Amino acid sequence: MIRPTTGSPHTYERASYLRSLLLLAPEEPRNTIYLLDCEADVRLLAVRNTALTDDALRWLAELRDGLVEHSHLKAAATERLHTP
Repeated sequence: MIRPTTGSPHTYERASYLRSLLLLAPEEPRNTIYLLDCEADVRLLAVRNTALTDDALRWLAELRDGLVEHSHLKAAATERLHTP
């Protein structure tokens, strides 16, 4: 798996890196760890594209139910949880 995001010292760059990964390697499984990122844009990309593992489903539910999470991210997590 390509991991340019692990070498980025700046959190604001990770969303751009992930968008690039989606274009360059769409068949690669998406790492669920990005659901826990501190940047909302990164979490949103992860919500929409991560592999639906048991951990991912648990973290998506936590994002959906989070008291301080952005409303658009909560809506995306809700939609992804209801997608087969």
